[in-house]
Amino acid sequence: MRCLVCYFSPTGNTYKKCKEIIDVLKNQNHDVNMINATKREIRVKNNIENVIYDVLIVAFPVYSQRVPNVFAEYLKKIEINCRKAIIISTYGSVTSGNALAQAARILKCKGIFTYGAIAIPTEHSYKSVFKIKISPYSYSDELRKFINDAILNIYNSKTVSLKSKFVISMFLNQQLISNITLKLPKVNIKKCVRCKKCIFSCPMDAIDRNLNITTDKCIRCAACVIVCEYGARECIIKNSISRKIISKSIHGNKKLVIFT
Repeated sequence: MRCLVCYFSPTGNTYKKCKEIIDVLKNQNHDVNMINATKREIRVKNNIENVIYDVLIVAFPVYSQRVPNVFAEYLKKIEINCRKAIIISTYGSVTSGNALAQAARILKCKGIFTYGAIAIPTEHSYKSVFKIKISPYSYSDELRKFINDAILNIYNSKTVSLKSKFVISMFLNQQLISNITLKLPKVNIKKCVRCKKCIFSCPMDAIDRNLNITTDKCIRCAACVIVCEYGARECIIKNSISRKIISKSIHGNKKLVIFT
């Protein structure tokens, strides 16, 4: 089969899972292409090359229990020659929310049907707030089995049904939730060595050459914090409720969510 993996991964967690998926597919002699929609210059393009794909694999982190707005808009506008999809989301162990169901709806509106979906717990982007080191379980075996089951569903023409569940965040602006959760990760000039890695890591081109962040562009993904080797940017959670929820999720049980 000819497969296309389209992913959004500011911090690299989702990309790591995509690499595992690609290894599984290539070991089974499937042809695989990748599109890194993390970069803005990729997202401004409306068309993917005129190639017919047997399966589209979309992968993204969960933001406020949903598909990141910027990636959702990208999925809505691009033209893809494919009718079958597999959906992968990664989430920081708080909740997978309605992201899988939302992505399935977006694809269905484009005539693309879902044959498997999975939400994988990963490191939370804001874990640096708590100054702890926790090695997350990889779920590699589970992910391999999921991909094989989803591919089998495609061969057997068996789609999966994903229904949205009621969550308060459905009625709240995604950017607003991010803004009230995390302070803008401004640069600490005393620690900064001007390597500019934060500029290149930003999926929104929100950091200018003077290392200042445009507030209304920043999606609080924390990519600039994670990429900095000198601690010149940091995550600061604004309120005690958000801090308690994130802390509990980091230390709590992780739940793998699978639809096959």
